[in-house]
Amino acid sequence: MAVGAARRIVPFGAPLPVASGARALAVAGIARPERFFQTARDHGWTVVAEMVFRDHHWFTADDLKQIIARARESDADVILTTEKDAVRLEGLVSPSNDPRPQFAFLPIAVDVEPAAAFAGWLRGRLQDARES
Repeated sequence: MAVGAARRIVPFGAPLPVASGARALAVAGIARPERFFQTARDHGWTVVAEMVFRDHHWFTADDLKQIIARARESDADVILTTEKDAVRLEGLVSPSNDPRPQFAFLPIAVDVEPAAAFAGWLRGRLQDARES
């Protein structure tokens, strides 16, 4: 699993001014969020608190208030989330509400190994689906 540099949500995609090693509130609305939390730790983030929402959660203004309050309570430098959740938070986090700490997402890419075997398996499954 490859992890890129964290990126700020507002403005969406701008470089994050807080370096890895900062204190982070980790927020995830994904299946098996503990994997995301561990990945953040493995890449140098000091995760001081975690917030878990159900998979595919659509964040609300109340959720945003709770997240910001939890980040402040835990003295986090940054609110770190998944790229998937960043898209769902983007509309709520804006320069006008200027949250402190900043929201950021951690881009994660997954490589399937061995790639050739997976591609063959996938082609077979697609062929089977077409024929049925």
